Amino acid sequence: MARSRKTLKKRAREAFERIRLRPDLRKLLGNQASDWSDKQVRDTCAGLALTLAEGPKDEALRVAFKETGLDPSNPFDWRRLLDTFADIHFSTHAPPAPRGARRKWDFDLFDRHVEWARGRT
Repeated sequence: MARSRKTLKKRAREAFERIRLRPDLRKLLGNQASDWSDKQVRDTCAGLALTLAEGPKDEALRVAFKETGLDPSNPFDWRRLLDTFADIHFSTHAPPAPRGARRKWDFDLFDRHVEWARGRT
C-alpha cells in the first residue's frame, strides 16, 4: 500500500515549528537576549547565520544556491532566495494551483468532442 505524502504546506508548517522550538543560533549568544540595534552584535550574528556549515545540515541551502546560480557569500543573494521562497509558499496574490492530475486527451475523446460540437450546429 502506498503511503500518502504530506502536502508542501504541512511540511513547511512542521519545519517552521521545529525552528521555533530549537533556536540554534541563539545558543551561540549564551541564551541572552540580543540587542539587534547594536550594529556589531547584528553584524556578527548575521555573519554566523549567513555562513553555510559543512555537512548535511545545510545541504538543502547549498543545492538551492547552486540550482539558482546565486552566491551564498553574497547577503543580497540570500535576500533574493528568501524573497523567492516566500513568494512561492506564502504569496496571497496568486490563486492556488488546481489539485490532481491534468485531464489526458486521446483521439477517442477528441472525436467525441468533435461529434458533440457538430451536433450543436
